[in-house]
Amino acid sequence: PPGAASKPKLAGALTYVDSKQTANARIGDNTTVTAAGDVIVSAKVEDARLQNHAQSEVASQADNPTPENPSATTGVSVAVAYGDYTHNADAHIGENANITAQHVGVRSDVLMPWEQTWWKWEGLDTIISKLNGNLGVANGFLTGYANAQSAADNYALAGAITYLDFTNNSTAYLGKSASITILPGGADTWSSNHFDGNGDLVPVTDINVLDELGCTLTLGCTKLKFVDEELDWTGSVNVIANTEIEGVYSSGNLGITLKGTDGQTGGKSVGASFNQIDYTNTTRAFIAEGAVVEQQAATAAIDINVIASSRENKIVVSPTAGRGASFGFNGQVSIANMTNTN
Repeated sequence: PPGAASKPKLAGALTYVDSKQTANARIGDNTTVTAAGDVIVSAKVEDARLQNHAQSEVASQADNPTPENPSATTGVSVAVAYGDYTHNADAHIGENANITAQHVGVRSDVLMPWEQTWWKWEGLDTIISKLNGNLGVANGFLTGYANAQSAADNYALAGAITYLDFTNNSTAYLGKSASITILPGGADTWSSNHFDGNGDLVPVTDINVLDELGCTLTLGCTKLKFVDEELDWTGSVNVIANTEIEGVYSSGNLGITLKGTDGQTGGKSVGASFNQIDYTNTTRAFIAEGAVVEQQAATAAIDINVIASSRENKIVVSPTAGRGASFGFNGQVSIANMTNTN
């Protein structure tokens, strides 16, 4: 009723992510490429520092409640973190293509690295991010996270759901009837530089560049500065597909007080969490039917590497905690599915 010092309280949080990232690199069908050095076809998808978090809390003013800050007769708190992620990397040399070079490298990478940032200094935000009930553990450690907390005089109900699905496809191949001719003189081991897609904004001080960007020294200007990534190769022909997926996931009641549900004097509490993380990874490297790899001058054997590799690390945690003066129940379900096809 209006003006009452005790009312039902409801809270909810939902995060929803539907993400698809694709990288394709190819030499087209029926294409002829002649190079004195190396020919590289490389596709890379990297989804770094991914986070999907939802947090909900109902608080009850147990001592001296007022109409402006009432206690909760019934507290209901629900948090849901949902994500559907697809990562595709495809690198190939097309059907009937003709490639002549000292080395040929075809590589696809799908990467989702996990990075612990809790004690990494990133300015004032490093301190501010830890001023909460879990001391910054969620932001510093967790990829996926749903947390629900509830307190009430009579009934305290809390539910947390984390459901994240990852589909990762990494494919590298030589197409049907492709022809690869290796020139003599190439080293057994070699390297190549690749644009890695990561960069930082840096001040521009070069007058010519400032003019191109339409900036002045007085106003200043910035641009992205990118760093190349070096890849090491072994052998004359390499067809490599790689998948590396990591993550830490939590659903439940995560906090230093361990009070997910709190049924106060005479109250009842029920808390539950559901945590499901699915990985479906397909990593394929192959030379298709009819493709030919040969040396222009048959003076030595050709080293050919066809490699499909995958690595997955997953930690799934479902903490649950609560208390009720007359009745308390807390439950949790964790499911970790992983399907790998190489």
